[in-house]
Amino acid sequence: AMLGRLVPRNDEEREAIQAAHGDHKRVYTAADMIAGEEIFFAATGVTDGMLLQGVSYAGDRATTHSLVLRGKSGVRRLIHTDHPLRESPTSSGVRVLSAPAHPSP
Repeated sequence: AMLGRLVPRNDEEREAIQAAHGDHKRVYTAADMIAGEEIFFAATGVTDGMLLQGVSYAGDRATTHSLVLRGKSGVRRLIHTDHPLRESPTSSGVRVLSAPAHPSP
């Protein structure tokens, strides 16, 4: 069973939940979360699982596998993405590989 709860990080988010007639104390069921026809689901594997492969690294690249489902049309997209990585120095001297930042619009 899929269950979820809204967890506001601050008063602004708590007020937004209340304005949308939500309840941050309520546990929502899958039926609560998917009422309607315009339903989308997206997931990206972090570790290997039954549904998706996890992130893998090769040289200066990371590969991810994602799944996107659209309820109304029944379209299922399996997305294999190859991400370029770059080295980022840290104060501890540990080398970190990260995806390049995208410029803000």
